[in-house]
Amino acid sequence: MMKRSLALVAACAIPWAAPASAQEYVELTGGFGPDSYNVTAYAGGDVDASTIAGGCVGMVGESDSVTLSFTAYGGPLVITAYSEADTSLVVNGPDGRWYCNDDTEGLNPRVNWNTAQSGVYNIRVGAVSGSAQGVPVVVAIME
Repeated sequence: MMKRSLALVAACAIPWAAPASAQEYVELTGGFGPDSYNVTAYAGGDVDASTIAGGCVGMVGESDSVTLSFTAYGGPLVITAYSEADTSLVVNGPDGRWYCNDDTEGLNPRVNWNTAQSGVYNIRVGAVSGSAQGVPVVVAIME
């Protein structure tokens, strides 16, 4: 089962405020494959990912790029970000741990679980270089 909604988090109408950002909420149940479920997000933000968890790189937003509610079935879960720019992934899993990756497939990050847990996965897409800030990214969720 797939459910998708888009929530807009708008900035105040102040000239120096940060631009509005979109946050995707996705509900998936294991067995949705073989195709990936793709969501468009934007890289970057004002938070240094290394302050969230050791080993994380890039600048991320204060809020999630994508929130995934996943009902596991005992199989794998893979989250990848595809972009023309150098991006990273910072994911808070249902176990409360942070999972980070940079450059698994060229400049594209990938985080995977061999046996995924049910629960919420909070996904932030990082901009590793300044030129990656605000770049559109396809976040692919796969089994």
